[in-house]
Amino acid sequence: MKKTIIYAVVLVVVSLAVGAVVGTLFERRSGHARRKHFIEGMREKMKDRREKRPEKVEGVLLNRLTQQLNLTQDQQVKVKAILDDARKGVEVFREGAYKKMADIREETNTKIQGILTADQKEKFTKIISDLKERQGKGKCLKPGGPRPPGGPDIE
Repeated sequence: MKKTIIYAVVLVVVSLAVGAVVGTLFERRSGHARRKHFIEGMREKMKDRREKRPEKVEGVLLNRLTQQLNLTQDQQVKVKAILDDARKGVEVFREGAYKKMADIREETNTKIQGILTADQKEKFTKIISDLKERQGKGKCLKPGGPRPPGGPDIE
């Protein structure tokens, strides 16, 4: 009788321990998947917001100016055209800025390689290619993407 109770208690304890381990492993795995899904969803939301934002800001500004200045219909059309031109100018500036930043990074990398030994150049090239790969996966600095804590902004 005592042996049966001891076996039953041991079986219950072992079952609970195995269940806890399996549950923990499952939670880690599903928790990771949920976090990944959440992060991807947030990236998509932010992308949508960035794409819609200029028009929204223009609309809010145009509405505010219309109400506070009592703009006529003709004035509203002209102000909207001015705001559209300004937004396009900012977009052109932003594109040029990204190009210039890429040029600066490339020049910086070239200068750094100029002072390295052959072995160091090989390692440096690997570092840069790893960063570019991570950047492509959204794990490194890129326009609209997250920046890793303390991560370099080398391309």
